[in-house]
Amino acid sequence: KERIDEKMLSADKAMEKKMGDAMQAAMFDEKVSSIIAPAVKEFGARMEELNAIFDRQIVSAKRLEQREKANGASAPGSAPFKNQARYTRQDKANVTNTMIKKTYSLVSRLLAALFGAILFAIIVPVSYWLIFDGMPTESFLTGIATLIVAGLVIGAVLGALFPRFFGFVFEIFTDDV
Repeated sequence: KERIDEKMLSADKAMEKKMGDAMQAAMFDEKVSSIIAPAVKEFGARMEELNAIFDRQIVSAKRLEQREKANGASAPGSAPFKNQARYTRQDKANVTNTMIKKTYSLVSRLLAALFGAILFAIIVPVSYWLIFDGMPTESFLTGIATLIVAGLVIGAVLGALFPRFFGFVFEIFTDDV
């Protein structure tokens, strides 16, 4: 926790040094400050929640260390399962957390691929038609179907490769102003 506090303090000082004048000018602007102030307040609340999580993790790590000492486990890396015939609750929680993270990652990639496919299935045919003033084949339907399929494939691949970007774009589309 002390290392985290030190890093947060040094990052805060560096940010203050870099952005000090700009932030003062922005905060004195009434329109900007009316937008930034609630966001900063919400960020502070989130950071307080994270501090509570860090504290719980530190306590859990200390308990695990005490449990290992009580079970006679030696230094880390040497015979990790010596005298540990069954999983502890913390081990099960770690496995569950890992599974949740992997599932979230998979679902986010699938949703980003789906959104990318839909987005590119619209963008590719429209942009092709605007740029070349026609379709790639003699038949309009065959040409638009070809471009839609190409857009679907390109969008799905890009969405799966860059889920954070497509999530950001999705939030821009769905954000109510």
